[in-house]
Amino acid sequence: MTTPGDALRELWSLGGGDPSAPERVALTGADPVLPSTFRVGTAAQVTLAAAGLAAAELWRQRSGRAQRVAVDLRAAAIEFRSERYLRIAGKNPPPMWDPIAGVYRTGDGRFVRLHTNFAHHRSRVVALLGCADARESVAGLLKLTRDPDDEVRDWAVFGLGVLGDSDSSEIREALLRCLSDANQDVYEEAAVGLGKRQDQRVIPKLQTMLDEPELSPRARETAASLLGLDPDDLSEWTTADCRSALINKFNLQR
Repeated sequence: MTTPGDALRELWSLGGGDPSAPERVALTGADPVLPSTFRVGTAAQVTLAAAGLAAAELWRQRSGRAQRVAVDLRAAAIEFRSERYLRIAGKNPPPMWDPIAGVYRTGDGRFVRLHTNFAHHRSRVVALLGCADARESVAGLLKLTRDPDDEVRDWAVFGLGVLGDSDSSEIREALLRCLSDANQDVYEEAAVGLGKRQDQRVIPKLQTMLDEPELSPRARETAASLLGLDPDDLSEWTTADCRSALINKFNLQR
């Protein structure tokens, strides 16, 4: 079994530290100190010891004087769960996590984590998703881009891609997936959302949309975003005008 000392030496070597430095570290205590099948106490002790030793090494290089580091395993484990022992005026503090914050399952079976502990984060998430200020509403909307109902998917994509200003890989991947939706409203809203984010992966779909004889409002909006223009600037443009501007800007093949 790997001892805390062994773990520290391995961790320290990965950082390229002086091989003799861990000799100046005293590690006391032993797992288990927490109800877990993993040696979480050792992990806490070793990482804190490595951080303390790094600080001591910086001091030694600056002053020429070495310092010793001592970390007790039980104290380290408590530090890693310190929020559970925090008291304010002798009382438990209010809940640390916002009700909406957490991990949500998305419509494709994967997961996304929302951080809403700050009020401005929470308000932007709620505004982006166009939902009630409640965890259940957020979780529901994240799945709706895969709903079998065309209108539901349309509104979900509109909320994610068009109404909101937030950007993330999860949002973009959902919009990219919706470009292949059979419903015209859904894939056009997805195109607008990607254009708004200057994501050039929307260009092939936009070129298909420009095959129509008339320039649709959403194709115009998508093209304007990619070109850095206001949609009103394209009010007199034809599909040929948009296609030509995109070819020139992005060096596309004619």
